[in-house]
Amino acid sequence: MEQALQHLWSLNPRARVILTVSPVPLAATYEAQHVLVSTTYSKAVLRVVADAAARRHAAVDYFPSFEIITGAFNRGAYYADDLREVTSTGVGHVMRLFMKHNTAPLLAAVPANAVADREMQEGQKIICEEALLAEV
Repeated sequence: MEQALQHLWSLNPRARVILTVSPVPLAATYEAQHVLVSTTYSKAVLRVVADAAARRHAAVDYFPSFEIITGAFNRGAYYADDLREVTSTGVGHVMRLFMKHNTAPLLAAVPANAVADREMQEGQKIICEEALLAEV
């Protein structure tokens, strides 16, 4: 992680990074242990690495999509019947929170019509990854 961040900042010193951990459990493991043990371990390691990077670098933040989806307070409501796939409701909830907490401060500093004007001029539209993947 540290090498990747340093490489990124060598290319763009102003880059900001948002890390998260996927709430989707592993389907299989090459380890000589149950997949549940491997998935729990992998999520824990990724969460520790993300936390360490966010604590060490002001330009790195952690967004808790894993915690939002897997929290016991949800009683599994954001998982499909297979208990692996995150429902569209869960994805929507995470994306709303992400946009609210990670883009609102940035957009507040931009004139209200600047983003829309730029999109129209460049013929582009801003789209989140999940929406882009749904089009495939």
